[in-house]
Amino acid sequence: VYFASACMGSAASEVAARTTSTTNYLPTTGSFVWIVFGTTSTILYFYGLLGYQRPACDIFIAGITQFPPTAYTMLICWMSPQS
Repeated sequence: VYFASACMGSAASEVAARTTSTTNYLPTTGSFVWIVFGTTSTILYFYGLLGYQRPACDIFIAGITQFPPTAYTMLICWMSPQS
């Protein structure tokens, strides 16, 4: 679950890179940023720095780590030119 954010963000970065032209500008971050983000959150969870003893807290943290790539993906979909 924690590394899924890297896949989502990388996919959105690829869409942004392919649809950016001189007439429109989409913010691109590159896949490396999302891979570092996903790897960091996965390592922190693995060593117990993000995981807690209560399942509800783990679900909350998983949702928090999914917010940045989801928001970025929605932004890219909203700003990309429709063909």
